[in-house]
Amino acid sequence: MVDDAAARAERLHQGEAGELRIGFTSSAPFIRAVSDTLSLFRRDYPDVHLQTREMNTREQIAPLIEGTLDMGLLRNTAL
Repeated sequence: MVDDAAARAERLHQGEAGELRIGFTSSAPFIRAVSDTLSLFRRDYPDVHLQTREMNTREQIAPLIEGTLDMGLLRNTAL
């Protein structure tokens, strides 16, 4: 049990476990490269929970700066 906890702690430290908070625009799921990349990520890092949230580009900016989103899938618009 201690070994399991140590292994989990190491995976967390290495970024192989935990949570990744992703904002995305409504069109992002329909882009094959995005869906394929997320599928591969889930396969390769099963201990990382992907928390996804649909938001428009402007809504993602503040959470990205504040650190409440780890990653944003944005549209190329004038900010």
